[in-house]
Amino acid sequence: MRSAIIAMACVIVVAAGTSACVTTCTAEARASVVVTVVDAAEKVVTDAKVTFRVDGGVEQKAECQGTYANMCDKWHAGLEDSGTFVIVATSADGTKRAEKTVVVKRDECHVQTELVMLVLE
Repeated sequence: MRSAIIAMACVIVVAAGTSACVTTCTAEARASVVVTVVDAAEKVVTDAKVTFRVDGGVEQKAECQGTYANMCDKWHAGLEDSGTFVIVATSADGTKRAEKTVVVKRDECHVQTELVMLVLE
């Protein structure tokens, strides 16, 4: 797993009448996008298949972060990756699909996690 940053603090250093702000970050990986898949009635779909692409790259499988046995209630797409994400969810039987594009930004220390809900139709 890639080491990433989740927190930052500005420490003011005063010396000889000047001040400087130093950013201090801690190492921890953050999900780029957290995905929830629901049906038309907004009931969570736990057996969907979720994939993503970043900046037009290779399709990747989102990682299950759910709490059900062999079922997912959320997926993580990317770890500390910024850029344009295309997220695709497909029903287990392949008959329903949803897609969304989202831009993930980062600051000095970490990505700004985007929350996405996809409605299978």
